Amino acid sequence: MNLKAIVLCNLFMLIAITAIGQKKYEKESRLKQEKVPSKALQFINSLDKEIKQKWFFEENLKGNSIEAKFKLNKKKYSVEFDTIGNLQDIEIVYDYKELTEAEQKNITKSLKKSFESYKIKKIQKQYTGDITTLATFESAKSPNEICNYAYEIVLKARKNKEWKLFEIAMNVKGEIIEISEIIFRNTDNLEY
Repeated sequence: MNLKAIVLCNLFMLIAITAIGQKKYEKESRLKQEKVPSKALQFINSLDKEIKQKWFFEENLKGNSIEAKFKLNKKKYSVEFDTIGNLQDIEIVYDYKELTEAEQKNITKSLKKSFESYKIKKIQKQYTGDITTLATFESAKSPNEICNYAYEIVLKARKNKEWKLFEIAMNVKGEIIEISEIIFRNTDNLEY
């Protein structure tokens, strides 16, 4: 094996270990509407004045955010903002059967390569882009055509003969971007 092949092989192994070695921790707590930044409130109210949203403060390993959760047109939405109210993304929960045949095929193919066995708990499409586009995407016939999106999938999966909970980030083609093991905070121990 030549030096170039060895270097490339090691690089791919490092990328694979990094992608699988990530940890995911989130803690959500309810947030009173009075504590929500005005920018975030204005954005949600611009979608539909009748939306009954619940607000959450989310702590995670990458930082904090504010989230509005609501139902609109029989779909569950989660709209995430930074702590000063700037829009980060919009996530919509989909049932696996609602995805196109091509989407299902791409997701299944990637998951079978990465896990011995799995059960999907939740699939979301995560829409990103400029605020003007995101503000109008809900009324678009196909949001996939006007916004950038990726998949966020929560699943229970077996890897190395051990069952764990994972969050998978995938691109539009169903290629895995990141695999994060979901970790839970042990609340049984006293913390000082």
